[in-house]
Amino acid sequence: MVEKSAVHSVAQEAAATLRPSSHWTGWGQWLALFTMTIDHLTRYILPGDWDLSWAGSSIGRIAFPLFAAMVAWHGLFNTRNPLRYSRRILIIGLVAQLPYMMMPRTSDAFILNVCFTLASGLALGALVRQGWQHISNKPSPCPGY
Repeated sequence: MVEKSAVHSVAQEAAATLRPSSHWTGWGQWLALFTMTIDHLTRYILPGDWDLSWAGSSIGRIAFPLFAAMVAWHGLFNTRNPLRYSRRILIIGLVAQLPYMMMPRTSDAFILNVCFTLASGLALGALVRQGWQHISNKPSPCPGY
């Protein structure tokens, strides 16, 4: 019994050393939440005569790249099944689509929310990664190459 737990702890330590540090994601989540809140406040809640549209068009633009980077990070390093993670984001996008469509816009065009972009990007990245791993594990057809 002691050997099994010792082997398990060695395997956990090896996995921990192979995984890159994710200390930035906690700060990134707060920064993304803060910038997205400023963006939404200046666009939809605060009166237009306050003239704070510059905050949404500058500070608010930081949020999406941070969210996309965190989805990619978690999909690559913190989940066992990136396709299942992508499916969960897709479900969130489906649930959020109706409130998103009810937001005031200048255009009447049907626009999907950002969750669909994140889910499809993660799914595509996971499939590319699986294909790369499959190709790199195959023996070379030409010996010595």
